[in-house]
Amino acid sequence: MAIRDALRYRLRLTGSVVPLLLLTAASYGLLLGTLIALPYAALLVAIPVVAGLIWLIRQLVHGLRRLLRWVSSIAGRRSRLGDGRPSRKPPEPTRDLANWLDLSWVMVALVWLTRQVTRGFRRFASDVIGVPIAEPYRPLEPGGARRKLLGLARDPASWRDLVWLALDSTLGFVAYTLVLSLSFGALWYLALPLLWWVLTEAGGPDLARQVLRTDFGAFAIDSQRAAFAGLPIAVLIGLLWWQFTPKILRGYARLSGTLLGPTDAAALAARVQQLTESRAETVDAQAAELRRIERDLHDGAQARLVALGMAVGMAEELIRTDPEAASRLLAQAREDTGRALAELRSLVRGMHPPVLADRGLSGAVQALAHAHPLPVEVIDELPGRLPAPVESAAYFAVSELLTNVSKHARASWAEVRLGYREGRLLVQVSDDGQGGAVRTDGGGLHGLTRRLSAFDGTVDLTSPAGGPTVVTLEIPSRLAAHT
Repeated sequence: MAIRDALRYRLRLTGSVVPLLLLTAASYGLLLGTLIALPYAALLVAIPVVAGLIWLIRQLVHGLRRLLRWVSSIAGRRSRLGDGRPSRKPPEPTRDLANWLDLSWVMVALVWLTRQVTRGFRRFASDVIGVPIAEPYRPLEPGGARRKLLGLARDPASWRDLVWLALDSTLGFVAYTLVLSLSFGALWYLALPLLWWVLTEAGGPDLARQVLRTDFGAFAIDSQRAAFAGLPIAVLIGLLWWQFTPKILRGYARLSGTLLGPTDAAALAARVQQLTESRAETVDAQAAELRRIERDLHDGAQARLVALGMAVGMAEELIRTDPEAASRLLAQAREDTGRALAELRSLVRGMHPPVLADRGLSGAVQALAHAHPLPVEVIDELPGRLPAPVESAAYFAVSELLTNVSKHARASWAEVRLGYREGRLLVQVSDDGQGGAVRTDGGGLHGLTRRLSAFDGTVDLTSPAGGPTVVTLEIPSRLAAHT
């Protein structure tokens, strides 16, 4: 199973090299286009600066004329240097030239295309290679093309994208070509015996020699024996392909991540922002939970305890005059006591279920599955217990998702898979319902995402129309110390 998975992984990597070569061709074209357009962009920035300098010089000249005119009027002489009216606009020819050379929209389009190429590489690095690369871009500034271009020029990620285009056009092309050469070389020498046999059957040995005696390969093929002699070379190249394909592509992806990912300062700023938002959301969620507990106590157990006190007081008054009525009131009080205790137990279970503390997350989810109206299969792949806060958050998340399945999915079965990989708790809840679930502000998934953000958890939703719906939760966590 492991060898088959490794082979499938390497074949997927090799197959992805072809679209990556297309991305490299796009990188080369965008690099050339950007290098050609950059001087025009510099000229576009320089022309308004020059126009502003000319306007400033004209203002100084007009100010000097006015000063001389004032001095002349004091001396009794009239100045013939002009009226001294200031110019309020930059020189019209300069402004017209700037408008004629305005290529802001071209530069914005080039940056947009560059970002689409880099996003394609990020998806490949994350989905195929397993090297996630976050996007470091700032939001686009509102306004026209020139304002957007200035905002993009101030974003360091735009310039690092340009450097990556040069890297992908050179080193990336070499890496992809090397992977393809290893794979096709192994296939070529492996297929030589079959090619010799096919060509011999089609036109005899002369045709086979004529076709295969070329400079392609390490040696010319002029006999069946020579064709079979290429099998050891195929094995050698295949071993090289097996060993180095993941390392080449993974190493190049990590190198690209230094350019395409956020810098340490940007990552730290984003982390601080995320922690600030997550803290605010956690405080809001805790406040909402406290209000819910207060409401449940006030409307449930508290009301029953008040009724219980009133019933006992009335029974005390009637115990001498009407013992039968007092007995009925005491029986009713006993029933109210049972209901109040049941509501308190339900409230406690809603805060922290006892089964979660006794049997852990796996046992608690099994209990949810047994109580669910639909058949629910639980696949437990957890190696041990997790910290209590993480287990509690995951339990309530699964409970909410299973409730949504029974209410909205129109499903006939559901599945819950629990796992742990690379320091993260993985919980996957799937069903065969109608699909079409979406994440909306204020909805259940939005609230679930907010609650899990306190643990740096993520919620991923896949729900095409017609189903199935798969919700994947990931929560960073270590295994509990006692496991």
